[in-house]
Amino acid sequence: MLKPDYARFLEARHQAHVAFVRDYLSPILNSGRPITIGTHNEKFHADEVVAIVLLTLLIDRLGGTYEIHRLERSSSDNGRMDILVDTGRVYDPARGRFDHHQPDGAGCRIDRSGRPDVPFSSCGLVWFACGLVLTGEVDSRTDTPAFDTFDWGLIRGVDASDNGYITSRSRTERLPALDADKVFYGPMAHLSKLIGQANGRNIHDHADQMRRFLKEIEVRRYEVSKSLEDASLFAQDRKMVRAAVDAQRHGDCHDILFLDEYVRWSDHLPGMHTASHVRIVITKVAESGTMWNVQIVNRRSQYATALPPVTWRGLEGAALEAASGIAGLTFCHAHGQLIRASSRDAALQAALFLLTQPT
Repeated sequence: MLKPDYARFLEARHQAHVAFVRDYLSPILNSGRPITIGTHNEKFHADEVVAIVLLTLLIDRLGGTYEIHRLERSSSDNGRMDILVDTGRVYDPARGRFDHHQPDGAGCRIDRSGRPDVPFSSCGLVWFACGLVLTGEVDSRTDTPAFDTFDWGLIRGVDASDNGYITSRSRTERLPALDADKVFYGPMAHLSKLIGQANGRNIHDHADQMRRFLKEIEVRRYEVSKSLEDASLFAQDRKMVRAAVDAQRHGDCHDILFLDEYVRWSDHLPGMHTASHVRIVITKVAESGTMWNVQIVNRRSQYATALPPVTWRGLEGAALEAASGIAGLTFCHAHGQLIRASSRDAALQAALFLLTQPT
């Protein structure tokens, strides 16, 4: 059962997508003319750079074209832009307006517990109104792991930086001198600083700033598109790990999870309550269909079973086979958390041996 405030937040996200992408943007795209995107001139920041990157990727996906304009904040041309980002003091996805500089801001995230989280910058506002299209989850109201992953890993950090947040590694870290409402928990994106460094010495040299700005758009388009792709793969991996756990929960090798194709399971399995019994994962190596990895599950910096004997660690090939007595073992990590084998059977033998060792 979703917390009421979180459920309302998800419904608002859906309505923002409908208002912006379907009702506002699609008719302009159907007209065949380029979409005009405007933002302020002079110094640029990560929030409008990443916001515009997202918009260009969206327009690409929808088969349109676009023009980017950097304008004086007071310019009459602002009103003629199809989309206005980080200027104008209006947030209205139904009119393509994405600014957060109003006296009361433009809202904030609500986390799953129903608590207010990081306020939106122009970046988060654009993401809130089109991100589900970019992750391919637009038909889902609640189960949006790719959207959530990308928001947590990149967008939320950009928003926090632009809104003056200070980074804290965890909620248990004491920062008594800081305003609690301005402490940022979770991964803070360093992207904001990198984009800020791309500004020229003279931010009033509009030609040079435009050149630098467009270069940042080009560079960040590649990075953001790769991050979006990775977020989608993250979501797919989670589903695959869940399915594998459900299928093998009552199997003979209760403590061992087999994955017949490469999956980044370590991002998901340690936190799954349905997988608390899994101590070792055996999975195919990504670049080879003939090699297998045997990895010990690490939960909160504690390994779920004993590491291999010291006499195995750092060995390869024949030396490892001799030390372990298991034919087909090809490599043991120097720290012991990973063993590689040339067959599924050899991998299973190694895993069963580890399970018999005292912890």
